[in-house]
Amino acid sequence: MQDIRTAMQLLTSAPAVNLELWSQLSRAAGRHAYWQLAKECAAAALGALPADKRGLKAVAAAGDVPEVSPEGWYWLSVAEMQQGQAVMSLLSTSGRDAAIQLSFQHKALSHFATSAKLAGFVSRADLAGAAARLAWNACTTNSTAGLLAAGLTRAAVIPQLKTVTAALNASRPADPSFQVSCNILLLECLTAAGQWPAARQHVDSLQRSLPLKSHGPAAAAAVAVAGWRATCLARAPASKRIMEDMNRLLSELSTPQAKAHAWRAFGQACSTVEEQLAARKAAVAALDRLPAEQVEYQLEFAEWMLVSGCEASTAGTAPEVLLQTAIDTLREVEAAATEDVDAGEADDTSSVYSHATRRTTSPPPGHTASAERRTTTN
Repeated sequence: MQDIRTAMQLLTSAPAVNLELWSQLSRAAGRHAYWQLAKECAAAALGALPADKRGLKAVAAAGDVPEVSPEGWYWLSVAEMQQGQAVMSLLSTSGRDAAIQLSFQHKALSHFATSAKLAGFVSRADLAGAAARLAWNACTTNSTAGLLAAGLTRAAVIPQLKTVTAALNASRPADPSFQVSCNILLLECLTAAGQWPAARQHVDSLQRSLPLKSHGPAAAAAVAVAGWRATCLARAPASKRIMEDMNRLLSELSTPQAKAHAWRAFGQACSTVEEQLAARKAAVAALDRLPAEQVEYQLEFAEWMLVSGCEASTAGTAPEVLLQTAIDTLREVEAAATEDVDAGEADDTSSVYSHATRRTTSPPPGHTASAERRTTTN
């Protein structure tokens, strides 16, 4: 700690504020959990900015502060991240006062959101991703009394989450699953606040950074986004031709699983029984060639019919039929798995038998063909 204090004294006596050195010193203090010193160093780094432009939260683009170089934005992002971590360290000392803890979490979240934004100015996906994960932790800490525990506090974090997701989506991070998780968290907060048009606008914008026809690791993320797009179609329709919009969405999906998931989400968001019925039937039908994966949707369909009181004549089937079909499929899957296990055991037995046969029919150690010929000659 004394080394850091000595370095702080040297930097303070310098004729000009060195943004990079103050930020590096802040990070070094943070690595040793000297959070008060880290906070002081990060605050000192802001002294490199013009006095009227130190409110980084209000800066929308790098061009707003032309005095800062690309390297400067990087180090400002580091400084903001350290300030946020310093605030989060105060949670353990704030006792059980819920209001104080919420205040600390929200303040830390604001620093992390600003850090992610500044990292985006210089296309540093690694730094933006690190800030986003810290922002996630600030939101999800203390799930029973934290920022996501009530509708009012969920609404309060929407601006920060918009900033974080914008930085993530622009930087194309290596982990699309985390990227989707952050975007879904924003969508959940928007819809909890009743901001369905804003949610629809945001989920539509994701097509640029999370294409629905993604493959590999991004495929599961695309399925999740498709579900939210379908939900927003039902809750915040852009036109009266909802089914046309839904069919357009389905045309963008490349797998039966994604289409089934989209239909299920659409059905859960629809307001009328007729629309819910049509969507659930379509979800089951999308998986006609994948009976094992169809089971989950058949069970949900049957449960919905029983709860909603939908008549079999209206649905075109009975819940008992759906349940029996699901049971039969599960039995077939179980029987096939048992056959595979039995076949594997048979192969193992055959392999052991063949090995034993080779071992008993092979010549004993030391026995050679030349020795056999000598014995025959004698």
